[in-house]
Amino acid sequence: MPLKDDPRIVKGVNRLRAMGFRVVFDELEEDTWGVLAIDVKSVIEYIRKRLYENVKYPNMYVFIDWDNRIIEIHVWRGSTPSKVKELMKMSKEKEELYKEFEKLKGEQK
Repeated sequence: MPLKDDPRIVKGVNRLRAMGFRVVFDELEEDTWGVLAIDVKSVIEYIRKRLYENVKYPNMYVFIDWDNRIIEIHVWRGSTPSKVKELMKMSKEKEELYKEFEKLKGEQK
């Protein structure tokens, strides 16, 4: 039986997708070797969602600092600090660039 049809693999992939992960399975050698690939962005979004669910503070922003490889959880009282507003704007701009890049990448195929 091909690995991609093994019920344990199928269930595992389905469970990962139910968690919100973008997952693909590629069988590299028929019946003996395969790879589950999970999009890192979907893992980050999963973590971000869980952080918001567990910290439960109304003024909170989760920022992914890719340069330093850390997740920052910003919390504050009163109005949103200007630095957090900058981070939010920067994240939104990066997200828009990422979407545009994905669109262009799809058009080239």
